[in-house]
Amino acid sequence: MPKTDIDYSNTIIYKITCKDINIKDVYVGHTTNFVQRKHAHKQSCTNNKSSNYDCKLYEVIRNNGGWTNWKMEIVGFFNCNDHYEARKKEQEYFELLHATLNSIEPMPKPKQQLKIKKSEPTEKIIYNCEICKVKLQNLKCMEIHNQTSKHIKKQKLFVENNTIVEQKIYDNTENNTHSYHCNLCDYHTSKKSDLNKHLITPKHIKNKNKRERDLEIDGNKKNATNICDICSKQFLTNSGLWKHKKKCLFINNEEPNHSQNTLLSNVLTPKMFLDILNQSKELQNVLVEQTKELQAKLLEQSHQLLEQNKQIIELAKKPSMVNSNNQFNLNFFLNETCKNAMNIQDFIQSIKLTTQDFENTGRLGFVDGISRIFINELKRLEVERRPLHCTDMKRETVYVKDNDTWEKENQEKKKLKWAIHSIAQLNLNQVQEWQQEYPECRENNTVANTRFNEMAMVALGGFGDEEVKKFDDKIMKNVMREIVVSKDI
Repeated sequence: MPKTDIDYSNTIIYKITCKDINIKDVYVGHTTNFVQRKHAHKQSCTNNKSSNYDCKLYEVIRNNGGWTNWKMEIVGFFNCNDHYEARKKEQEYFELLHATLNSIEPMPKPKQQLKIKKSEPTEKIIYNCEICKVKLQNLKCMEIHNQTSKHIKKQKLFVENNTIVEQKIYDNTENNTHSYHCNLCDYHTSKKSDLNKHLITPKHIKNKNKRERDLEIDGNKKNATNICDICSKQFLTNSGLWKHKKKCLFINNEEPNHSQNTLLSNVLTPKMFLDILNQSKELQNVLVEQTKELQAKLLEQSHQLLEQNKQIIELAKKPSMVNSNNQFNLNFFLNETCKNAMNIQDFIQSIKLTTQDFENTGRLGFVDGISRIFINELKRLEVERRPLHCTDMKRETVYVKDNDTWEKENQEKKKLKWAIHSIAQLNLNQVQEWQQEYPECRENNTVANTRFNEMAMVALGGFGDEEVKKFDDKIMKNVMREIVVSKDI
């Protein structure tokens, strides 16, 4: 069954005020079931075990004469689409009646947010590494970069392979006449322009290439020392060679095969081979005998099954008195005779009520009025088209068609109760149409207003869970009494 959503088309705005005219406090709220909300307020005010017992509203009521000294009145009925519109309407009357007992305002106005001025970004200091040609964001990153192997290696090559240009410190002597020096060529000059010319000369380039080749040869010699004595593999580091020697088994590869061959030659003799063949033949004979026994048992069981099937067929041909006629007839009636019956949801949607039904319910009472509507709508259909049937009035057995299948109701009878509540809601929906036909009912202290309030209270249903359950049971019995299936079917 689908979950019933709250219908806000008959939203009721109510107020709670004190009978003492000297107390001006007011509470404003909204509901779709006035009777249940009134009962809930009373329980929360008087029952000290209630979760809302210490609420501001109930403390004021208890301090000023109790619940009997206060009254709960309907302000008006409104057609709202959803909970948001209901709260919006409640907010209007909250402001209009100057409510003071509401703990929380229905729709409080949002607070104004303070505008915080954003601070202007400060200029970032960028650190450059001239050797590696990289830019860094802060000093900490610069320190980390200076400790990397990449930077240290480039710095070492820069010192060894490239020219170190430095300004010589004068010692006030005649020999200190040069400011710039090339370590590779042992070249001295006092002008930077001469040094730049020297850097592109063939002599300097030749010395630089020779130094790079020497460094490369030295590195290869160092790497050539890390060679495995077993398999002659080369390794870059001594630790890699040490780990390899633990796993290298190049020399001992032939020894296990030799030992295995000697073991097989010593153990597998011709006599042993013949013994193994004899044992395998004996094992085969045992397996053949077991297979024959198993086949014989299977044949026996198949013969027994055939005889049982023959007996069952003979018994089925003979007429027998089986007391299953009632169940068979009921299944035939539901699935064949009533196969075109309406679903319970389609039946509820087809019901069209008028203000006359609203008046009759107010005159007859909630139980008789809803029972009358339900029974009349069922009798309007043929028996084969009805969505529910009662097969046993004593045990209250009811079958309901939903989603094109007939289902037996359990003790809770959820689907039948859902149908009753849906019809009661359709009857309650006639409130606004009745108000449009009789606009004078909106005026207080008039005959039409008194009559409207009485009919509206009846249409709301029972007071509290116990009375609602009591009304539902009475309506279900009235309906089941009219839809009992005849035993002559």
